[in-house]
Amino acid sequence: MLNSSWLLGNGNDINFWTDSWCGSPLASTLNIPNDLHSSLKALVSQFIINSAWSIPPNLLQIFPNLQSFIDDIVIPINDRDDQFIWNHSHDGGLSFKEAYQFHCNAGQNLAWAKCIWNNAIPPSKSTMVWRSLHNKIPTDENLSLRGCNLPSMCSLCGKAQETTSYLFLDCSFAGSIWQWFSSIINLQFLTRCNSNHSEKLVSSL
Repeated sequence: MLNSSWLLGNGNDINFWTDSWCGSPLASTLNIPNDLHSSLKALVSQFIINSAWSIPPNLLQIFPNLQSFIDDIVIPINDRDDQFIWNHSHDGGLSFKEAYQFHCNAGQNLAWAKCIWNNAIPPSKSTMVWRSLHNKIPTDENLSLRGCNLPSMCSLCGKAQETTSYLFLDCSFAGSIWQWFSSIINLQFLTRCNSNHSEKLVSSL
């Protein structure tokens, strides 16, 4: 409710005092005690006569600033219903996406993400790259971490345990693919491995 407000139509659905339709609720702006809010039942439509504001003189004596608070609110010429709108959207609508963004923290802004999630790349290929970067491919190594113990061997070369890094970087078959690809795009891809780790070194020709 704190992030929503009323867009004035005919005023039949808006409480003049306790609803947000001219900024903050008038009951709060005019410092009316909270224990009196439940007894404030007047609708905005009761203060509109011939498409113009009509505030009783006795109210203006009690609240001299009341007129200035509502003068900036334009009364629609055509009869239309009041609209309850979400303040953080351009059209007043509240979509599931906007509700999610409001309640959840903003995600990471990763520069390389646009290179992977691109309209020119099939989604299946983008998903494969994303899973490999997050080590989520069901290799023998990852399956063993989930309790699925089985003999492990690279299905491409049959020379070492199947891990994500070995499958894509250190396998001799993968190395030949990288060499072919480097000749196409004029970049050199080198792989270096030892007993503890493997890493990919990329350098421009």
